[in-house]
Amino acid sequence: MDVDVPVSLDVLSVTNDARSTYGLRQQDYQRYREYCARKIHRVRKTTGLLQGRKRFEKRPIVESIVSKDSRALQVLLFEAERSWAYAMQLKADSQFEPRKKHHLVKRLVRAADAAKQLEQLCQGEDVDSRTSLDTQAYAARLAAFVHFERQQWQAALDLFASSRAIYEKLALVAASPAHATLCQAAIDEIDPNIRYCAYNLKSRAGQTHDIASLLELRSKSAGAGHDLLAAKLDSLLAENMHVKASKIHSIPWRGIELRVANEPLMATILEMQALAAQIVETLKARSVVSAETGDVDEEHVALVLAEYDKLLGLGWDAYKLAEKDVKDDAIATIKVKSSKSDEHTEMLRNILSYVAMTRLEHTFDRGMLLVKVNAQRIRKQDYGAGPSATSSGAEKRPVRRDELVRLDISLLQTVKEMREVPIVETDLALAHFVEFLGSLSTAQRLAHTADIYAAEGKLAETLALLGKAGEHLQQARAESSKIKPKTGHNAPLVARAAGLIVELDERISSRAVRTRAEAFLASEQAAASITDGVADLSLDKAAQRQSQQPPGIANEDVSMRMETFFQVRAAPAPPAADATGKAAAGKKSGKKAAVGLVAPPGVPIVQPIPPGFEAAPFKPVFYDLAFSGIGFPTGNIRALAKQGGKRQTRLEQAQSEAADAEMGDGSAGDSGSGGAAGGAGGAAAAPGKSGLFGVIGSLWGGR
Repeated sequence: MDVDVPVSLDVLSVTNDARSTYGLRQQDYQRYREYCARKIHRVRKTTGLLQGRKRFEKRPIVESIVSKDSRALQVLLFEAERSWAYAMQLKADSQFEPRKKHHLVKRLVRAADAAKQLEQLCQGEDVDSRTSLDTQAYAARLAAFVHFERQQWQAALDLFASSRAIYEKLALVAASPAHATLCQAAIDEIDPNIRYCAYNLKSRAGQTHDIASLLELRSKSAGAGHDLLAAKLDSLLAENMHVKASKIHSIPWRGIELRVANEPLMATILEMQALAAQIVETLKARSVVSAETGDVDEEHVALVLAEYDKLLGLGWDAYKLAEKDVKDDAIATIKVKSSKSDEHTEMLRNILSYVAMTRLEHTFDRGMLLVKVNAQRIRKQDYGAGPSATSSGAEKRPVRRDELVRLDISLLQTVKEMREVPIVETDLALAHFVEFLGSLSTAQRLAHTADIYAAEGKLAETLALLGKAGEHLQQARAESSKIKPKTGHNAPLVARAAGLIVELDERISSRAVRTRAEAFLASEQAAASITDGVADLSLDKAAQRQSQQPPGIANEDVSMRMETFFQVRAAPAPPAADATGKAAAGKKSGKKAAVGLVAPPGVPIVQPIPPGFEAAPFKPVFYDLAFSGIGFPTGNIRALAKQGGKRQTRLEQAQSEAADAEMGDGSAGDSGSGGAAGGAGGAAAAPGKSGLFGVIGSLWGGR
């Protein structure tokens, strides 16, 4: 290898690309470990450093090999990465199997040894200074993890500080902005570990435990490589909460002093209170929606929702513990009942009500946060900003308006569960607050449904829904006014209710004003178009309008144009001419051909009232299954009608034939013989002399 070209290895770039591509983005340490093993084999094969084919022959990486091919350094790098990934995989199992903790420490030691060997090889003169510093910081960080797991806080703190100082220098002299960003990301990963080591050193010195700082550290210890710190933080938080719970025995709530004797339950409640206070402070310090641009801070939203999920999980754990206490007390009361049994049972039920109500309030707050965020996303979509993108660069799917309605339905379900909490029946102020939340959620649901109708252009329905939403908002305002603000524990309820009412009232009022303006403009345009169309009506322009008629409208399905009131019917086609050049005559019945309505574009079709009569078949006096299949001799009837000379109407002909039949029957004694004679000679006789029955009989007999 040429001496003038120094050996170079960008440890941060290589490890960051490998981790983000092969599993650590999903916290899949096993997949990353398998990739490191394949990578080591490929590098050894390409560099000719395979350790035997049939028998194992160790081929260590030495300086002479590195000077010939710098890719040999990747073997040591990925050996350290493979051992570190295996240790992180064992960390998840060590909580249930303590024996695996020893295996975890051994793997970390092996990773630190490989990194140390890599650092020593990169201290030569043929390796550039940037690679030397990069490998030194990498080796110091892995060695710090070993001391961290062994709880050697001072040694871990020194190594973490050394690694951080090197990365700070590399960030200042970075060759590209991307490399500077990687150095800063490494510093951000090291800082929580440094603070935790310092915290344990303070605790060892006898200083007080700062739970708020622990919670802040826990929120910043997410991501690849932080499993060691996160596990220790969780265990220390639980320990501190139990210590604090042993000192606190009662919680004030709604004017009741709740005496909690269950230490795990008290520790869970205190952790819930600390986490809820942290969420409130986080939202006050940084809003999820930017006040300047109106954009949604997706990363901050994800962080707050993750904290809410953890808070609700603690709420369910506390509810199960409180419910178990109530059940155990019921069983004990059945066996032995004392003078204090009723008081103790009432206290346990109040604790259960407190835990249930607290969990449901946090659930409602989380739902309202989701409504706020999704509503802002829809506003940005309406203004043409499009869906936002996530931190990974993938574009989020657009938010639909019916998702807001589903969130409102879940809020109403939460309010329904609040009504079932036993203390709501006895606490009048709390009952009014629950009813206020129900009316507010209903009004919000109606407002979001009105937005759906407004997007479809149905302005009348939109105004009706907004009016109904205003009614429910007035009910919510009335319920909030019944809460007495002078009582200390009611003051937060009143303040919260006032803020929710003002926000929803502004949204409903603005939507109603906008919808009325759109309806007014639409009515003005429709009136103007009708006036212009009626003014242009003229009989002289009938042919011109007929020529402007769009084809195929008359045959269009009515169901396809139910909402169209300005469509023009097609005019009928002109009658076809015969061989003599004259138009074909109409029907002999004397009915005129139907003429379609012709109207200019934009003029509504006006139907005649009452509508014209149309021929319809009369109801038969008999029901014969073969009636529809019989072909009657209509041709013979027409021929006989022509032979009569005079064309009499059917009524006059029937009367004359009836008179002749009476004269003939009066002279003949046997009506049967006369009928037979009529039937035999009816075919040749004239219709006026043979009678109506004779004509019908002759026609039927001929058939």
